[in-house]
Amino acid sequence: MSDDSKVVYSAIDAAPVILYAKRDPTSEKAYPVIANAGGELNVAVTNSTVLVDGYDLIGTVNTITINTVSVLNVAGSGIIGTVATIALGTTTVDGTLNALLNAGTNLIGSVSCTSMPSLTGNMSTLCYGAASDSANRLIRVDMTTHTLQTIDYVHHEIHNYSHFFIDVCDVLSINNAVDVVMRTPTSGVLMIHLAYELSCDANKAYWLYENCTTLTAGTALARRNSKRNASIANTSGTLVQIITNTSEAIANTYTSTSGATKLIGNFYFGSGRSGGSHERNNEIICNTNSTYLLRVVGIVAGFVGISLHWYEHIDKT
Repeated sequence: MSDDSKVVYSAIDAAPVILYAKRDPTSEKAYPVIANAGGELNVAVTNSTVLVDGYDLIGTVNTITINTVSVLNVAGSGIIGTVATIALGTTTVDGTLNALLNAGTNLIGSVSCTSMPSLTGNMSTLCYGAASDSANRLIRVDMTTHTLQTIDYVHHEIHNYSHFFIDVCDVLSINNAVDVVMRTPTSGVLMIHLAYELSCDANKAYWLYENCTTLTAGTALARRNSKRNASIANTSGTLVQIITNTSEAIANTYTSTSGATKLIGNFYFGSGRSGGSHERNNEIICNTNSTYLLRVVGIVAGFVGISLHWYEHIDKT
């Protein structure tokens, strides 16, 4: 086979051939086709490009990139005509997006699309949330009302093993005082979010103090985790004790309120000899390394029920 190549020492010796092409099949004008420095025609299609039958490709395609999140980015495209179908992957579990171009899509100019595949024939948006530092999960809606499925934050803390409760009942004679003393964790970041409920069969009064002084320790109460899963040990950092005395004056010799801050004082619940209850559902965010006293005094003899519930939380930064 003969060698038809030629050694060229200058551009004049090259005897170039100029090629022309129309930008539009109906146009009367044609333009020179420019080669790059390597002598190749200036049409570059890179980075795992998918070209499907049906393209009319006129001009320069700079880049079609299918990146790590399966999003189609077309930068500076000169694609004119019809794209038959480009479907990139399927929806991923971790919430990354996929690009979908339907049949019959016309691309003219630059295109940057981030779209989800159709779920039921229409374009839908899927939302994901971080279930942990390493896993995302699909956020769902209720089938009947199509509203978001949600739980309140306290309910979330129950699921997260961070919610605790104590329920006690005591029988008080007239003027008897029952003290429930809470000592919050010494950590400077673990905050106690406290709510409570009181009930009685006859008239009682109660006080809530902050930064009282424990002179004599009472009986420790077991703090129960609201999520009863024995395989995970998650105990409260809050210490809780109960002390019953025959009068408020004697109660102060066990737990002194001198110098303490009275948050709620002389609050009566129940009426005469009829039963009653009192709830505080708006949580109190307690100081760390502090002693709180909930004291109930019997105005009328009878029982009193005390229910404390709280979650222990580190504020986000």
